[in-house]
Order: sequence, then C-alpha cells, then structure tokens
Amino acid sequence: MRHHGKTLLCAGLLCLGPLACKRPSPPVPVPAVAPTAPTAASPPAAAVPGGPKVAAQENRRGMKAYRAKDYAGAAAAFRAAIAADASHVLAHYNLACVLALTGDKAGAVAMLEWLQSSADPQAARCLTKAAVDRDLTTVRGEPKVQGMLAAAAEKAAAAIPSDDKLLPPLPPLLQGVQASSTATDSKNPARYAAATPLFYVEKGGGPDGTDDPAYSTRWCEGRADEGIGESLSFTLSSPTVVDTLRIAAGVWESPALFKRHNRITRLEVVIDGQPAQTVSVPAGRKFAEISLGKRPLKSAQIRIAAVEKGQDNLSCLSAVQLLRDRIPLAPLDVAANPTLAELPGALLAIAKALRSPGKDFAKLDSLLAFPFTTSDGSCFLSMECDANKKVTHKTLPELAKACRRYEKLDEEKRRDVGNPCPFSASVDGEDDRPLGIDHNTPGEVTLSFPSHNEVCTEWTVVHRDGSWRLAEIGFSAGSGDGEE
Repeated sequence: MRHHGKTLLCAGLLCLGPLACKRPSPPVPVPAVAPTAPTAASPPAAAVPGGPKVAAQENRRGMKAYRAKDYAGAAAAFRAAIAADASHVLAHYNLACVLALTGDKAGAVAMLEWLQSSADPQAARCLTKAAVDRDLTTVRGEPKVQGMLAAAAEKAAAAIPSDDKLLPPLPPLLQGVQASSTATDSKNPARYAAATPLFYVEKGGGPDGTDDPAYSTRWCEGRADEGIGESLSFTLSSPTVVDTLRIAAGVWESPALFKRHNRITRLEVVIDGQPAQTVSVPAGRKFAEISLGKRPLKSAQIRIAAVEKGQDNLSCLSAVQLLRDRIPLAPLDVAANPTLAELPGALLAIAKALRSPGKDFAKLDSLLAFPFTTSDGSCFLSMECDANKKVTHKTLPELAKACRRYEKLDEEKRRDVGNPCPFSASVDGEDDRPLGIDHNTPGEVTLSFPSHNEVCTEWTVVHRDGSWRLAEIGFSAGSGDGEE
C-alpha cells in the first residue's frame, strides 16, 4: 500500500507535583461525584482560606484519599485545592481523573476544558498525558475530548526543536465529512460516499500531474441536474498546518470516464468559514489548487460552481489532498474509529519514554503491549547478525531483565545476540516526509518512519486496556532519501 501521506508523560496516574506521578490500582465503583464547573463565576467549592501552599496540601490530601480508593473524599480535597488556588493545574487534572472514574463524564470534560483554556505550560503537559492516562479511559471517546487531545499533541510536537524531534509529521485527524447530496448505486452503496475523495485510492501515475494520475475513488453529487451548488465539506479534529488544498475534479479513473462525465470548470472553496474563493479548474485531468500559506486548517467546503455537461450527468470529485511542503498528508478517519484521536498523544508519550536515558520500566508498563516484540535494526545494515531475528517478551519483568543483561555485554557479544530492548526511532527534524500509516485492523496500526538509509523503522501499535500501546518494533527495507 502506498503511504500518502516535550511533554511530561505518565499513564494511568494522578499527580502530586510536576514530576511526581503515581499509577493507581484498578478503580472500585462508587457513587458519582457531582460535577464541578471550572470557571471563576461558578467555583468548584466554597472559598476557603488558602493560596498555593494550602492548595498543595489539599492536593496531597486528595492523593492520599485517591490511593485509598476514597474517590468522594479525593474529589472534595481536589475541589478544596482549587478553591484555595483557582490556578492550581494538578488539582484540576486530578479532579478530572476522579470524576471520570466515578462516572461523571460531564464534570471530567469540564475540568479538561479548563486545562485547555489555561496558559500554564503544565496544563498543556497534563492534556498530552491524558491521551494515555487509564483514569480517563471513559471520556477519551467524547468528541470534545478527542479535539482537545489532538490539539494538545500537535501543539506539543510543534514545540519540540527540529534537532530533537521525537516523531515525523503526524497526519491530520478527520473528524467528519458531509455532502449536500450523494449519487446512489444499488449494487455498491458506498461507491460515491462523501469521504472517499479524502481517502483516495490511486490506480497509477503520480500525484504531481505529470504521470497521468488515476483514482478509483470519487464522490458524486446526487441531483438530477448538473449539480451546481452541491458541496463536499470536511472538518478536522484540530487545526492542522496545511499549505495547499489540491482537488482532482471529475472522474479520474480513466480518460474515457473523465470525458464521459460532467467536467467541473469552476469551484468555490470556503476555508474555516471565511469568504469563498473562486477556483478555476484546468482542462483535462489537472489539479485545481488553493494555496493556504501554511496556515492551520480546521474545516473546508468545496462547492461546484460551473460545469460542462457530459454524457453521464454526474459531477464528481475523485481526490481531495491536504499538502504540506508539497507532500500529501493521509488523514486518519476519526469518525470511523474514534480511538485514533488518542494516537498522536500516545505516540508522543511512547517516543519520549523510549528516548529517555536509563528507561523507567515502570512507566513503560502503561505504554507497551505484552507480549512485546522487537528486532535489531543494525542487522539490516551490517549483515553481521540475523536481520529476521525477533525477541518476544511476555511480561515487563522479563523485558527489564533482558535489557539489563544486554547492557552488561561487550560490543561483540551484543552483535551476536541482537538488541532485545525497545528503543526510539531515528527522526530527522528537517525531513518533512510524514509518518506512514497502515491500518491493519480497527485496533491495530503499523507506522513507518521515513529514513535516509535502506532501513525504515516500523512500529505496530494496538489499542488495548483503554489506550494505544506499542506492541512491536520492526524494520523494513526503505528507499533512502528517495520517495517512499
């Protein structure tokens, strides 16, 4: 298949302070705690004498109650901390976790919204952490939370200096696609579905328009006339930097089908609710392009403005591409699989943990899926060891033991056994090629890292126990600095 295409991290936790995080035991159901609004106009608790010092004490008291599974007592303490210091970030985050554990989704979402509105960098770190926090499993599927997590992950990734990038550019998250009308096909009901141009399938040629590109996908309007005024709209989970919107107007499956159907000659494109831009469509199978100047894109509507009628009176769009530095970004279909909204934050957490010297294996427990499999990428280059050899660890203690044993070996013995430990992928911050993504199943994804040599790192991640986890590190033959 062709690929179109820092943060404090801890999973399943509540925090005492910026660097102190503890993983909780599985929750015991208790009666829900009443939700608390995060605004100054409706304070979460009656005002108490306080300030930052009292807030910290109440936060610690809440953590003590939390560990004792007294979630009602924990919520009361976290509310008291917020009453003592309305800017206390950790109390808001901890209260969100307790409310989620006790079934108060609305209250938990309200606390996360407060974090999103806060300018405190610690609030941004907490939102990034929320993508893998077990306590928030019940609210991660909420559309508001999906948007917050996606925005937090993108913001965190953008804040990392280019010489210390943890991940290649991540794909946009497609929240929804709508069409004003859609043609029907009784034999294949999904044939003209609105989302198909965003998830276009190439039949041959290249996307630059020089090699006679062809696409087997298309959305077609469903009116009896030429379809002037009909539109296709899409929304991303969070604003994503895009420099060009590129559209294949018409049926591009073959020259004959292109000629047979209506030829769209003019489009009107609305970006993020701004006034419509009129775009002339070149004759033949040539792309229509809208320059966005590397601005964040959240939504777009593409309207059919003028057509030349064909033998088959259908006006269609075969592909809609989001480009960054002339490279197509393959969107993830969050509408079809809401857990994909959690993927960017989870990948940042995994990459950060693997990059850290002296790995904290306790922290990896919430980021890895067992059995966990890895192989040694250096074998692909040196050919001094078995490139196909894989090591599988059934449990975290087994993994930790193997890694500590490997660290004590000299270089020659290391080549003989291969590296059994999980390690971070090499990422060039100046390389704009996006992360390649293959969807194996709804709960399993394979990620391919762009490479400057003959070996590409591949991660297989699975959605398990409420979050995305790394299940395997593997390698495949890459194409160096050429095209993927």
